[in-house]
Amino acid sequence: AEYDQKESARHHVLAIYLWRQGDRRGARQQFLRAAEIYPPKARPRKLFAFYSRFLPAQSIDWTIGVLRCIRKLVGRGRGSVDATDA
Repeated sequence: AEYDQKESARHHVLAIYLWRQGDRRGARQQFLRAAEIYPPKARPRKLFAFYSRFLPAQSIDWTIGVLRCIRKLVGRGRGSVDATDA
């Protein structure tokens, strides 16, 4: 399980890199692969995959901020957002 979490995080980081380089398709593939490898953190990674289809990479920081606000509102935790745990 720990290996899966780390491997998923690697795919997530690669996805963000690809997105910033303009490779939206590659980014989506990596976000979805990360979600597949480690399902407990699949929801935010699938959200990033969706966003990468339509939004520029600059939206990453905005999205992370929104996810943090949502988590605070629903009281799901004090730590970082799942999507940032990559």
